[in-house]
Amino acid sequence: MIKAISKLDNPLIEDMGLKTHKDLKEVCKEFEALFIKELLNQEKDKEDHSFFGNESGSDMIRYLFNERISILISRSRGMGIGELLYKSLKGVIR
Repeated sequence: MIKAISKLDNPLIEDMGLKTHKDLKEVCKEFEALFIKELLNQEKDKEDHSFFGNESGSDMIRYLFNERISILISRSRGMGIGELLYKSLKGVIR
């Protein structure tokens, strides 16, 4: 699917304002952070509530924690999803 997208003259890339490879790489890192955050949020029901507690606001604290951790993971080496996506789509940027 990604290979098919990268072969198209895709106006979506232009609509997103992706004019340089740096812009595309940044969007790919943001996508990876979002993906990681969703993985972390799926663990919400499985985890012991001792770290975040059961008080009101604990869900918001968990959400903010997961969001920040996912950004930090994607900005470091990440899981490779952003880099794979970038390599697949870099041919779209002229």
